[in-house]
Amino acid sequence: MVVTASMQPLFDQARREGKWFFTSYQQIWFSPDELEAQQRSGKFRWGPENWELRHPSEYLAESMRMLDAARIEHERRVSKVAGTFLT
Repeated sequence: MVVTASMQPLFDQARREGKWFFTSYQQIWFSPDELEAQQRSGKFRWGPENWELRHPSEYLAESMRMLDAARIEHERRVSKVAGTFLT
């Protein structure tokens, strides 16, 4: 497979450096093992120019930002609903 062969150096680097694959195209993160499995099944068979190697701590930080934003939105809604019971 041409894509898999061209990706091998990136897979090697990711494993060596403890990094994960990220694509800004769909804001998707994969561990090296996950992306390899996806590519073997015919999915996400994009070449190396479509991927960035990033530290997985960035993935967790993104998740925390999303969680915080959801909490703030929930608190806003609770406040809005609570205000309707006062009238």
